Amino acid sequence: MKTLATLFLGGLLTLTLTGCGNNDDPVNGPDVPTIDQNTVKAKIGAYYSTPSSPTAPVPNVEAAFREKFPTATDVEWKVSNGVYEIDFEVDRVDYEAWYDADANLLMYKHDIAATQIPAAVSAALGRDYPGYRVDDVEKVYKGNIVGYYFDLEKGQMDARAFYQEDGTFLSTCLWEDATVKPTNNSNTETPPVDGSLTDAETDALIAAYYSSYDRDVPASNVPAAIRNSFTTLFPTARDIDWDLSREVYKTDFEINNVDYDAWYTQEGTLLAYKFDITRSTLPQAVRNAIARDFNGFALEDAEKVVKPHSTGYYVEVERGNMEYTAYYAEDGTYIASTFYQSGGTPPAQNGGGQNTNPTPDIPADGDYTDAEIDQMLQAFNSQRDEDVRPSQVPAAIQTAFGTQFPNSRDIEWDRAAGVYNADFEIQGADYEAWYATDGTLLMYTAEVWYGNVPAAVTAAVSAKYNNHIVDGYKFFQKGTQKGYLVEVEHRMTEAEFVGIFLEDGTFVSQQRD
Repeated sequence: MKTLATLFLGGLLTLTLTGCGNNDDPVNGPDVPTIDQNTVKAKIGAYYSTPSSPTAPVPNVEAAFREKFPTATDVEWKVSNGVYEIDFEVDRVDYEAWYDADANLLMYKHDIAATQIPAAVSAALGRDYPGYRVDDVEKVYKGNIVGYYFDLEKGQMDARAFYQEDGTFLSTCLWEDATVKPTNNSNTETPPVDGSLTDAETDALIAAYYSSYDRDVPASNVPAAIRNSFTTLFPTARDIDWDLSREVYKTDFEINNVDYDAWYTQEGTLLAYKFDITRSTLPQAVRNAIARDFNGFALEDAEKVVKPHSTGYYVEVERGNMEYTAYYAEDGTYIASTFYQSGGTPPAQNGGGQNTNPTPDIPADGDYTDAEIDQMLQAFNSQRDEDVRPSQVPAAIQTAFGTQFPNSRDIEWDRAAGVYNADFEIQGADYEAWYATDGTLLMYTAEVWYGNVPAAVTAAVSAKYNNHIVDGYKFFQKGTQKGYLVEVEHRMTEAEFVGIFLEDGTFVSQQRD
């Protein structure tokens, strides 16, 4: 699905961003067949009991889906144990729906705003999870149940909860087999890692994984040796996804609502794994080191990393629009900015850690004029995009991308109207890039720290949005134009906007986020 769709019309930048999801249900009510609730529960539980795989649309299910959701866009299909999950958008709101093989709609859910939570549910949530804030909420139609599914946060603690619309607590999961409210610290599984490889060899293999494009792998295509090891070491894993890059397999999964990542060789050797932890479980030595190296920063995320011969802690910290990642040994020794490398100096010791992410120049005498690029980007946004595998990306684009953004990771490709869009990260910063089929870089955006934004731009932003909070900056270049996209939020109304400024501070336009 598109995370940022960008149009340039008449030489001006126009943004189409994912909506905030304030509408309750664009498809007008549940209309979920009255299948026996135990049957619905069993089928949804079966779906989550094994890894899902991407699949092509199934005719009878697709017909039922299109009848129910005729305006759905950005549709993606998965299957597990004869149950189909369909991810899509309606009126820029994210949806998921589950059908069985007989085209029965078992359940669907969609994003809603926090203001749409019923009072009875809000009251129950405050009683059951005091001190937690709502990070995300979805409205769920499941058999004859209408409910609300929450992602909750309290400091570094995460929880999930599923409530019926009258405030009755149902479960901590959508398939309703965990009816006990969780404690503040979820149980985690920490199996040992085979010690046949050194940590340096392990790091080199994981670094190789991130050095190239990864691709989704159906569970049936994962070598049996890996699957056997995985089910032995992580027997209660759920929501399992597999990726492959440079002959290294990576899996994302959950155990007791805790997010995990693990890496395997193709022979089935577990290289390393990491999982979310709470702030309170960080060793005091690591907390002291973070306070020393990132004075004034807030700890946003923490993970424990288990390797063959060591255990470490990978953290993300934030201050204003600055974000950093850091990896520490158990004794608080700073190792690197990533968990699979060594060396480097934290910002407090290198003069502030200025962002050095690449911002390549698009030649002013390129193959396309600004007007032609406007038309190509407009065509891209006027059509429904489709996910494409790296192998489907033209060689000219892959070559250009690898040269222009050599340290990219977590790369995802979309295609529409002959234009290819890449979403990716470099050193924790979000990027997007748009390419013509001949490999010409039409445009890109790069998340930047506010300290690297020109003074002319920050002054113009302060003057234009004096009653707003600045949430972030993105540098952009489109043809001969360079500037900044500025995400702002009104202090009183909380209305969100994206302002577009050129490098000299000239205000171009504004779009509602």
